[in-house]
Amino acid sequence: MPSKKTGWYHRASESGPNEDTVRELVLYIENDGDLYRQTTTPIMKNLAKKMLKGTYNHTLAVKGWTYLANAGAQKYIKEFGGSGNGSYGSFSPADRKAAAEEFAEAFEAEAEVNPDYIRELVGKK
Repeated sequence: MPSKKTGWYHRASESGPNEDTVRELVLYIENDGDLYRQTTTPIMKNLAKKMLKGTYNHTLAVKGWTYLANAGAQKYIKEFGGSGNGSYGSFSPADRKAAAEEFAEAFEAEAEVNPDYIRELVGKK
């Protein structure tokens, strides 16, 4: 395996995300019930609490959504196989981060359009 500074791993992250790969990962995650129940819901509840407290930070939210993107990439590769960077297969770090950004932006958009959604997630009315 090439070193992270000089090999394919480093170059892949510099080239930016592949839109098709990112979309594939996002769709897979959105349509997997286990990932939704085990990872997405806890992340949404946690971020909703932070929004209500006024301590929400977009950068940290993306970091939280990155855990979902990583879990989704691993599950995808386990289910369909693939080659590339270990357990993440063909999903580069840039692809996973772009997917996390999409999830964060979608969550923020939903919260802006429907503030009651945030209170429902936390269980406050």
